[in-house]
Amino acid sequence: MVKSTGQFDKYFYLVMSLLIAVVVVYGFSQTVRQHLFHATPPRPLLLYVHAAVFSGWVAVFILQSALVRTHNLRLHRLLGWLSVALGVAIPVLGVPPPSLWHASICSTFIRPTMRPASSFLSST
Repeated sequence: MVKSTGQFDKYFYLVMSLLIAVVVVYGFSQTVRQHLFHATPPRPLLLYVHAAVFSGWVAVFILQSALVRTHNLRLHRLLGWLSVALGVAIPVLGVPPPSLWHASICSTFIRPTMRPASSFLSST
């Protein structure tokens, strides 16, 4: 068994989970309000489910890290099943949304000066 070597080890996962949440919130804060909540044209329901599941994953990661930090292993193990369910849903929901973004929807997310990723793949 590896012993903790200090405060860094005790708080590593909790701090990293919070840092991931900050990065995700900052990254999506630039576009979510205008392009998801008040979108024209309306976005497919699957995109909202995608957002909810991925947000739930980040929330559960924070909660699980906090539960371990506070030594509440019983609840941590119980919520582990929710983590498994989200872990199965993420790959399923992670692939379809880009295929739902047809040209009119993509144009609201991509700045005119940006080249789509497909242009890099086709220019060999």
